[in-house]
Amino acid sequence: MERDTSMDPTVEDLLKFIDKQALALENVGAACGQLQRPRHTNHQQHKEQRPASTGKPVAYTAAQEASCLLCKSNHKLYLCKSFQLMPATKRVQFAEEKGICNVCLGTHSGKCRFHFRCAECKQKHHTLLHCNNDKVEGPQAAASPASLAANKKMTTNSVLLPTAQVKLLARDGTEMTFKALLDSGSQLSFIFERAVQLLDLKPLQSNINIVGIVNTQASVKRCVPVDIHSLVNPFKLSTTCHVVERITCELPQRKFDISDFVIPPYVRLADKDFNIPSQIDLLMGADCFFQAMLPPESTIYESAAPPSGAQPSAPGARHPQLINTQFGYVIGGSLPTQVCNKVAVYKCTCESDINENLTNFWKSESVPEIYNEKSSEQELCEYVFQKTVQLKDDCFEVALPLKLPLEDVNDALGDSFHFALKRFLNLEKKLHKDPKLFIEYQKFIHDYINLNHGHFVDIESYQLSKDAVYFLPHHAVLKPDSKTTKLRTVFDASMKTNKKVSLNDLLLNGPTVQRDLFDILLLFRFGNYTFTTDIKQMFRNIRVIPEHTSLQNILWRDSPDETIKCIRLDRVSYGLKSSSYLATRCLKELAMHNERELPLASFILNNCTYVDDVLFSNSDLDLIVEAKSQLQQLLKKGSFKLHKWSANDSRILEDIPSTERHFDELEFQNDNCSIKTSGLQLIVHQDKFKIVSPESCDADNITKREILAYIGKFYDPIGFVGPIVVQAKSIMQKLWSSKSDWDSTPDDNIKSEWTEFLSSLAKMDPIYINRNVQFSDSDTVELIGFSDASSSTAYGCCVYLRVTDNEGKVHMHLLCSKSRINPLQNKNLTVPRLELNAALLLSVLIAKVTNTLKLKLKISTIYLFTDSQIVLAWLRTEVMKLTAYVANRVKAITNNTADCQWLYVNTKENPADYISRGVGPHELSGCDRWWHGPRFMHDSKYKFDENIELPAELPESRASAAISSNVGSAARPVTDILQGIHKYSSIQKMVLDELVMGGMVLQTNMADILCRLQEQNKMQKQEAGISAAPARAVSAVKSINLPQQLRDMRLPDLPQAIKDLKF
Repeated sequence: MERDTSMDPTVEDLLKFIDKQALALENVGAACGQLQRPRHTNHQQHKEQRPASTGKPVAYTAAQEASCLLCKSNHKLYLCKSFQLMPATKRVQFAEEKGICNVCLGTHSGKCRFHFRCAECKQKHHTLLHCNNDKVEGPQAAASPASLAANKKMTTNSVLLPTAQVKLLARDGTEMTFKALLDSGSQLSFIFERAVQLLDLKPLQSNINIVGIVNTQASVKRCVPVDIHSLVNPFKLSTTCHVVERITCELPQRKFDISDFVIPPYVRLADKDFNIPSQIDLLMGADCFFQAMLPPESTIYESAAPPSGAQPSAPGARHPQLINTQFGYVIGGSLPTQVCNKVAVYKCTCESDINENLTNFWKSESVPEIYNEKSSEQELCEYVFQKTVQLKDDCFEVALPLKLPLEDVNDALGDSFHFALKRFLNLEKKLHKDPKLFIEYQKFIHDYINLNHGHFVDIESYQLSKDAVYFLPHHAVLKPDSKTTKLRTVFDASMKTNKKVSLNDLLLNGPTVQRDLFDILLLFRFGNYTFTTDIKQMFRNIRVIPEHTSLQNILWRDSPDETIKCIRLDRVSYGLKSSSYLATRCLKELAMHNERELPLASFILNNCTYVDDVLFSNSDLDLIVEAKSQLQQLLKKGSFKLHKWSANDSRILEDIPSTERHFDELEFQNDNCSIKTSGLQLIVHQDKFKIVSPESCDADNITKREILAYIGKFYDPIGFVGPIVVQAKSIMQKLWSSKSDWDSTPDDNIKSEWTEFLSSLAKMDPIYINRNVQFSDSDTVELIGFSDASSSTAYGCCVYLRVTDNEGKVHMHLLCSKSRINPLQNKNLTVPRLELNAALLLSVLIAKVTNTLKLKLKISTIYLFTDSQIVLAWLRTEVMKLTAYVANRVKAITNNTADCQWLYVNTKENPADYISRGVGPHELSGCDRWWHGPRFMHDSKYKFDENIELPAELPESRASAAISSNVGSAARPVTDILQGIHKYSSIQKMVLDELVMGGMVLQTNMADILCRLQEQNKMQKQEAGISAAPARAVSAVKSINLPQQLRDMRLPDLPQAIKDLKF
């Protein structure tokens, strides 16, 4: 019996083995009347033919191959899929008609010699013949995540693994080139420890268990975030690499001649030395591999001819292939070569500790990029959509964006049938325990068929060993509080097959093509009139091309007495990774092609639609009625239908039937529809937002798991109740830092604080906020932003709209807020730095708000306030005079707020103080400063001007580096440099920092520094040398800033002490 030898045998494996042996014995006995024991060859040959076992191996050969009594195929009856899909009663009936043994399912006369018992009732019959519980034999035990590789001599073709030369940035900005291995079989990326040292990077703590070949395990404790730059294209890829002492041996394992390789002249290789063995410093896993892949073109896959004189390839052998990536063309594939005793295999999976995943929640966010480019995977997904989308008979037809050709899907996926069958039988048990749930579920399935969104197919029509076929498990998601859809069926495309691959693993992840909910809600607050509506069954109104529908099969039957049937889904299905992209992209395509004919509707689809929900507002009643009419016309062109209409004025919905209207509160929830969140509700008839607290929590069951689950229910997309969320996250951080077990009770301090928080939530009344921010075209509209930081809790910001009407009255409305919890145990984050991070967060938020609001109103002025005088001084200081941490953030803030004016506000008047420290839930509704801003700004005579004197001396500033060719002008006393020597952990870091950050250093200064360091640390002279990587960085800086000194160093009459410096 063949078995996955990458894991230990289980009891189930043993029973299967005995079962097969029993059938083999029975078949042989019936055919030949005797058993034939084979002759064994030498011990070594026998050892290679079977896995090691503790008992003496015995094998039997059958004189003829038995066939299935049901389908006549070449397999045993209990392995027959048709037999497994039959109801248990019909299986029993078939066994009686054919005279099949109820125990072994074989055909023999007399008493059965085996003693198998049903796994369900423990009676003496086969489990497949159990009637009360229709359970089939489950699939084999899940394979180990380890890969299995035969490490024996290779006398045929060896494999050339794809490598690329990439560029990494050191901590000081120096560029260094390393050789990387592109490995799609690894879930993680790795970096050689030597490379980390050369780059002078500071690793972060991690906790990852790596499972590799033959289930070998290793623990990786460190990781570093890196930016990988291409040497060929303007492409950057950001990822986290785990630090290891060694990645692999040198690749390739031997040098080979490439003089006869036929490489097209247009090809730019990612690794020009791909044929020369060299050290691998970086392994880019699947997270990087597929982002680097470029869209397929006619020239993307080119065969490189083998070198002359190579051993002839075996029939069907392939030659190395050229594959286009962002790093250039990489070469990989079969390579005729000589005997090779070593085989390099790279495939690993990770067992991430959930603790590490949550730890990332508390990391301080990095400075945002000036631009965000789409990943290559998203670009490829968009490319596939544009090439395959069609509008046939007013209905979109799309292809599933697969990562590989359809003909290769079967080899990649493997068998999903048995896993989906087991899941279905479990679902069936659950449904029959709840008759009401079963009726709702059955109604959904029948509705799917009746609307021609799917159809029955004969499962025998599939060649499961050849065709691209995938079976989707499905389950119910209940929404008891929903007035319309209480049950929703979700298909699970993330189910792993026997090859540990799911359909979602083979689908591309498309880009986000709609505005986020934050933007849509922000736009929705402007305009006297509103309407909301919903696109009915949006996903199911889009067809999938026939070639790809075989990847969307589900199993179903109305009764356990029936045969299990297969339903092929013809429409875009819930649960597929690409479904949301395909649906929203079709809406965008519809808007793009009808923008001239129906401009209002196109605007709504592009800017006021979130997934399938539409929210539109305007102050012109005639315009909003016209927009409603255009939207109906536009969506009809794609066979989309609108329902659940609501409006704050009855005149808008005069022609909408009452059956298609929505009279209840509209609730905005997060993507996980199975979780009831705090939500943000819209009371349409009152034209107000309503915020309610989550459902009550069990105060007697206080564990880490329960607390984190409850906090996860808070959903505040626009930041109205930011101070409450900050308080909850602060408790979460304390709980996390305590490192308590998931199901253990936290310490008394945390428990007391959590109990007090729940008590405050129970006292919290619903909070109502006016949706409409009223103003006229003649009013003066200004944006006001505030930022603040607390050393103990968080930093955050909030943004207000300040409207001054014709009568001089001022109205201020809270628009949005954002917050970040202070990182854990970061001693370098001083209060000024936290205030600077708060200002940076405000700059990002104000840029987003400004970009969104320009669609609806004209902002006259933008004023931003901080209560930190140091931050204001930093913002008015040249970045070259600031340390790297401060300079980077000041530069980002300046770029984001070029059209804004930064001013000072007193801490007591700063509304952002609420979000930096947190507020009790029952107290927030009474915080007028939070909802309407400082009182002094409600005075129309208030002047926004400079109101404070900034400090003259700033922390984290450095003297300007005056560049001069005069040797004496750049000198700095050695005593000044040595004052900060305690900050450095090595001579190299101190020397490099002094050269780059501190300005010009004389040769004599450097010699004096090194001599004093040697005396102070009692080090040997050679220990003062600079290692290879920092030496290159130092050389680059000196070549720019010390040209004259470098020339003087070549003079013959220099003192020996200076010559030893090796400049």
